[in-house]
Amino acid sequence: MPKNETRNTKEVIMNLALEQFTKHGFERTGIRDIAKVIGIRESAIYKHFGSKQEIFNSILKNIEQRYEKEMANFELSESMKESIEKSDSRADLFLMCTKMFEFYLKSEYG
Repeated sequence: MPKNETRNTKEVIMNLALEQFTKHGFERTGIRDIAKVIGIRESAIYKHFGSKQEIFNSILKNIEQRYEKEMANFELSESMKESIEKSDSRADLFLMCTKMFEFYLKSEYG
């Protein structure tokens, strides 16, 4: 299998595992359940991930990377900058929290 196909398989596993974890919880979702939803054998999952925990850790890492990318593109509007200059660091914290909340609220993956 070419390298890009391997990456796509890993992404499919992660995306569908995330759906199963969301619907049924981490503890109640097994590798067998994930494989069934994808339509592959359990051994195919183990080719890409050593365990269910490794899948979960990869999902969390992916969310973190997406979040960091989103934050890297975050720019304050002029009115926000002026507001921060006139106030204290609590405004900075509020804006950061608002942006984090928006990421998890609006991002399908988050």
